[in-house]
Amino acid sequence: MKTKSFKISRIIILLLVVCAISVKVYTKTGNEDTAPKEMLPEITARQYMGDAYTVVNDYTKGKTVVLFFSPECGICETELNEILKNRDSYPDNRWVFISFAFMEDEMEYFLENTPIDKLENSVILLEDSPKYHTLYQVVGPPAIFIYDKEGVLVNSNYGGMESSVLVDWLK
Repeated sequence: MKTKSFKISRIIILLLVVCAISVKVYTKTGNEDTAPKEMLPEITARQYMGDAYTVVNDYTKGKTVVLFFSPECGICETELNEILKNRDSYPDNRWVFISFAFMEDEMEYFLENTPIDKLENSVILLEDSPKYHTLYQVVGPPAIFIYDKEGVLVNSNYGGMESSVLVDWLK
């Protein structure tokens, strides 16, 4: 009986190691269909309190900032409030906020405390399927992607980041 349990344990460990190696190799090599785009892709999703909206690579006034967030994410709220606090430092940026929130009232409550909808040149998109989360390889919020005037990716970050670095990237 001990030998059978030992063999099963070894098989499970071996399978876990193989899975871990596979995930690491996949993550390193990436996948053309899911790798974050070096150029700003066309993004079409349902607008918060509105119809479908398409973001295209045509904005030349400033940077385009694509930020994935969730109304329940405390780190997201902190970073978004930092953006709001320093908005005068980057008045020409275009803001594309993408949330996986399904409930309009959930977003409404969030926006009362973090009014990102008041930023100039901003749109809040509610993603009904994980299309863009998959495209950008976003596992959890926040995630930020900053494109220059030509639509070329200049900075990106998954997870929280220092406020000073965030503000510097956005200028």
